[in-house]
Amino acid sequence: MKKVKGYWVDKNRNKWDSTFYTKEQALGYSASLMNCKDCINCIGCKYCTKCENCTDCTKCENCIDCVACHNCEHCNNCLGCDNCLGCFRCMSCRHCNFCSMCKNCTHCRALSDCNGCENRRHYKSKGAI
Repeated sequence: MKKVKGYWVDKNRNKWDSTFYTKEQALGYSASLMNCKDCINCIGCKYCTKCENCTDCTKCENCIDCVACHNCEHCNNCLGCDNCLGCFRCMSCRHCNFCSMCKNCTHCRALSDCNGCENRRHYKSKGAI
């Protein structure tokens, strides 16, 4: 673990802001990550790449502020995602593909119009459930 440009950086280029985390905390958080690369301030994630401020995510990429996401890409403020792609402000997604401002999605698909949805939009689209 080295200090580089204000971050504690581990061997997989994961890093923690030295303003908020001590070296000991960064070492602990580094140990909590399993095969993650280029992540920032993440804790307890597995097989993620280029995520930021995430906790307990698995196989995610480019996510920000996510908790317990799985197979997600480009998420932001997600909670409980599963097999998502292109999320933005999801909360309880399950199978979305092109989300934007979802709140309580459950079975979205690529055929659905997730843009700005609040769950009711998914029921209007064939193949969405």
